[in-house]
Amino acid sequence: MGLRWKAALVGALAKTVFWILLLIADPFGISSASDRVSEAIFLKFYSFIYPSLAPARARDDIVVILYDEANLPPEPKLSSDVKPTWPLPSVTHAALLSKLLAMEPKAVFFDILFDTKKVGDSGVSHALLDVIPKGSPPVFFGTYSLDNRRNLVSPLHSLPLLRAGEPFPAAPAYRAIVESKSPLYHYALAERGYLTAASALYNVGAPISNRITSSSPADMLVAWGSLLPFRHVRHPEAYRGCTIYFDDFSGRLKGFLHSIKLALLGSFTLDQDSDGGWNRIQPCEYHTTISANDILYPVNFSQERRLRHVISDSYVLIGAKIQGIEDFVISPVNGKLPGVYNHAMALDNLLSFRGRPIYTFKYSNLVQAFVIFVAFVIAHILFGDKEIVPKTRLDAAKGLFHRVGAWFAFVMITAIIVVVFLIFHIAPYNWGGVVGVAGVGFLSESYSHLMVMLIGRRRVLQER
Repeated sequence: MGLRWKAALVGALAKTVFWILLLIADPFGISSASDRVSEAIFLKFYSFIYPSLAPARARDDIVVILYDEANLPPEPKLSSDVKPTWPLPSVTHAALLSKLLAMEPKAVFFDILFDTKKVGDSGVSHALLDVIPKGSPPVFFGTYSLDNRRNLVSPLHSLPLLRAGEPFPAAPAYRAIVESKSPLYHYALAERGYLTAASALYNVGAPISNRITSSSPADMLVAWGSLLPFRHVRHPEAYRGCTIYFDDFSGRLKGFLHSIKLALLGSFTLDQDSDGGWNRIQPCEYHTTISANDILYPVNFSQERRLRHVISDSYVLIGAKIQGIEDFVISPVNGKLPGVYNHAMALDNLLSFRGRPIYTFKYSNLVQAFVIFVAFVIAHILFGDKEIVPKTRLDAAKGLFHRVGAWFAFVMITAIIVVVFLIFHIAPYNWGGVVGVAGVGFLSESYSHLMVMLIGRRRVLQER
């Protein structure tokens, strides 16, 4: 091995160790910040492609029923002049569940924690479970904690939890589902061997060979879909007031430009959405959303028949849009959304890719370290022995141009690696941090070139 190669390897190794400590050990939070921004930018652009990759049938088979604080169903014991408040009485939840089950959905999931009840209410447990008839479609209730294999959420603490690999539906046709506790943009398919909501709902209609089990990867990256460009949807009335671009050249161009706008908007301030309003970036959700009021009190028979058509043989997820409840998700497409949409989008991923969503890669840190090391080796080989003071500003500009060009080529290679990861349904690693570090590696050899361009060769030599 020549002296040039040895110097390149030693120098690259020293820099790699330094930057890996910063990115992987992450003592200053640099890696977590760059990783979050990398995923946000990637998912924003991917949301434009997702509707073309995912069959429309998967999207139209998912229906979100929403309790909206601005339009809560009236309470039976109150006059029409009194505005209802959250939490709602158990009879309201029971009436909603009863009506939904009569419409024959594929499965129902309550993304509502019944840990508080209305003053004077007799309780949610019996009211809800009593309306589930024998032979009913599966009904799941969310919970957030486990203790000795029990659901800790009162008053549904007696419900058994659904274990990964357990045959279902079975008598009784209801289970508690443990809440997914994953970082932003991620979704756990199971928690300590128990299925989460998207996994349980997916297993209801999935072939046995494709079901989520205890041997499945534990975590997935949730790919969010944008409605742009628009393709035929099963229930177009659910998207009234949305900005729709049609599936032609002009529509695709407008949709792509809109996606770029979404990708740039809010990429570095997504966490601030938790204190802001709903749907800050894009107002339209990806899935059909129906107000709980419309289910409980349809205007006429025609509307009730349309709702039955929408809900029949669909996965129904029930959530709440209440400002005081800390149940929300930060979508890279919409901004702040009620938490139920995170389950809906994760389920959409599972249905669209037949149980093979974009899984997170447990060896991503090794890939990250290897790519950074290769970048520094290349930088040392190309420019490590050329750190001489350029004679003219033109020579300095040429040298700087070569370094920037090499870094840009590295960025393109990184993009190709990301695409290859996606082909194998693996989530991209922290490409933003890697590209930034590689930029430092390529440009660190350019100090004298930059100084000659700025102040001239004579002053650089004098300062040395």
